[in-house]
Amino acid sequence: MSQGKVLIVDDERDMRWLLTRVLQAEGFDVLTAEDGDEAVNVAERDTPDVILLDIRMPRVDGLTALEQMRDRGLASPVIMVTAVGEIGSAVRALRLGAYDYAVKPFDNNDLVATVKRALEPRGAAAAVVGTRPRVEAGGDLRLVMGGSPAIARVIDQIERVAPTNYTVLVEGETGTGKELVARALHHRSGRRDKPFVTVDCGAIPDTLIEAELFGHEKGSFTGAHQRRQGLIPVASGGTFFLDEVGNLPLGAQAKLLRVLQEHEVRAVGSREPIAVDVRIIAATNSALEEHVRGGTFRKDLFFRLGEFRIGLPPLRHRREDIPLLARNFCLEACTDLGRPPLAITAAAMETLVRHDWPGNARELRNAVRQAALFAPGQIDPRHLSLAEARGESGFGLEQAWQEIARGVPLGKIVQQLSGTVERALVARALANSGHNKLRAAETLQIDYKTLFRKLEKHGLQ
Repeated sequence: MSQGKVLIVDDERDMRWLLTRVLQAEGFDVLTAEDGDEAVNVAERDTPDVILLDIRMPRVDGLTALEQMRDRGLASPVIMVTAVGEIGSAVRALRLGAYDYAVKPFDNNDLVATVKRALEPRGAAAAVVGTRPRVEAGGDLRLVMGGSPAIARVIDQIERVAPTNYTVLVEGETGTGKELVARALHHRSGRRDKPFVTVDCGAIPDTLIEAELFGHEKGSFTGAHQRRQGLIPVASGGTFFLDEVGNLPLGAQAKLLRVLQEHEVRAVGSREPIAVDVRIIAATNSALEEHVRGGTFRKDLFFRLGEFRIGLPPLRHRREDIPLLARNFCLEACTDLGRPPLAITAAAMETLVRHDWPGNARELRNAVRQAALFAPGQIDPRHLSLAEARGESGFGLEQAWQEIARGVPLGKIVQQLSGTVERALVARALANSGHNKLRAAETLQIDYKTLFRKLEKHGLQ
């Protein structure tokens, strides 16, 4: 019985022959094409289940072929085949709708596994995980995390623990990619087609957190006008991600411990336990050991959550990752803006590498995206709203006037100035509150939803 029909697109005859042998040995029917133009015609005529599409080909290349396939409404999953030096093209392909990509030289077993994943039903998981690029879930994590030795160790840990049911505690500063790691663990596990549910423990008032996590019965407290299922039961069969778990109140900690020990929850106002099968992944940007010593976090829960711990290094400790990340963020921004790709000058890249990035990769992404908005042809240091780029005096009158002379509208310059000040104030409030978002909102005298938007806007989430 056929495993499915795969279209192989590559201008090299030997590569087409090799891939045909590998896939036929696994039970796949194989079609071939030697350039992008032929690939579009074959895909339209024969409707393959999966397409392996080389990026670099004469005449019509892989990216152009992918765009033409999508324009014609062809929905077959496309796996791009690329060389190590073409990672930027792979990112663009993913944003154009490619399912995944494989880097030459690749392991045949890994390639077959990717093809088989592309054939799996993805409806339930996709609906919960949302619209993030596939690279953030199941693709090469080097694209969004980097290729330094420190990150290589993290990726190795992810690959080792993902297929297990271990509880995982992800530790790292704001912006280091803790949720990305949680999603990668989910996607690489046997639960990948089940729900992935996330909750920010600092975003829900202490009085409501138990009802949100475990559910509540009608009339169990003021305002409980109807029965409501908790988020943990919703995640049953899949993965439940507790972000900033250090903000969880002690009462909710006791109930979470019961979930880990007994695999059941009891809704607020109910005596009946509900069985749940859920993998717990927790994250923290502070040392939970200090919370344990201070009596604000249960020691037994800490050890339960830390069955396997993954520590994410800050960006300033792995500066060699910055050029790759910056280029990928720049390509992403240009795609969103509908403009041709921008180059980052050597001077600008040096500025990015020198910066300490207290907001880590998220702050880097926002800085590059802002620069892409202002830069006319290439990104140089003056387009970066960083102290190293503008001098210790900040983005001041002289630079603002230079921007006016270049034809930048006043409104955009004022927006840049106010954004820099706003980010500094929000970051200070967040730090002073111990990263408790509700307290930070109170300090700034804004509501939580407004704070959340500003955290996302400035890369401080």
